[in-house]
Amino acid sequence: MNAQTAFTVYQHVSDQFPSVSFSAYSFNRWLVSDLDDPWVVQEQAIAGTTAYPFAFRKTQVDDLPPIHKILCMGDPAEIDKLQLCLTDMSLDAVCYKSKPTYLEIMANQASKASAMQKIMDRFQIPQEQTLAFGDNFNDVPMLRFAGVGVAMANAPMQVKGSADYVTLSNDQDGIAAALERLGILPAVS
Repeated sequence: MNAQTAFTVYQHVSDQFPSVSFSAYSFNRWLVSDLDDPWVVQEQAIAGTTAYPFAFRKTQVDDLPPIHKILCMGDPAEIDKLQLCLTDMSLDAVCYKSKPTYLEIMANQASKASAMQKIMDRFQIPQEQTLAFGDNFNDVPMLRFAGVGVAMANAPMQVKGSADYVTLSNDQDGIAAALERLGILPAVS
C-alpha cells in the first residue's frame, strides 16, 4: 500500500473517528496503537495473532514501515460512516467490510481475485477449473472471478448475489456440502 495512503487513512481515522480502533499489517506483524484496546484484545483472541505496539501518532509518512493492509474495528454504525468517508476520499485503496465491525483497507491491486490469478499462472490452471468460497464483502471479487464461486449461507445477501450458488453456513460444514454437491468429495453416508 502506498505509504501516503496509509498515513492519510490513519490521520482521518484518528481525527474523525476516535472511537474506531486503527491497526495495520506490515509483513507478518500486526501493528497496533494500544495493546489494551478492547478491539485489539478481541481480535487477538479470535485470530491468535500477536499484536505489536507501534506509535502511529509519533510517526511521519516517511517513517512508516511497509503497510500491506489496514484494519479498522468499531461499532457497525461508525464502520459504515468510515467506509463512506474513505470511499468519498478517492484513495488509491479499496475498503471492504469483513464483518459489520471490521473494515479492511488495501491497495487497489490487492485482492483475493488477483491472488488467485497468480496461483493460476504459476501452476497453469485454467480459470474455469477454479473454485472459491467466501462469506463476506472482501470475497466478492474472488467469487466473481472463480470458475465457480460459492457463498456461505451466513454471507450477506450482496455476497450471495455475487456467487454461482450458496451452500450451508460455516458452522454447518458448508464447504464439505458444496464439494459433495459438485462431485469433488464423495458423499458421506
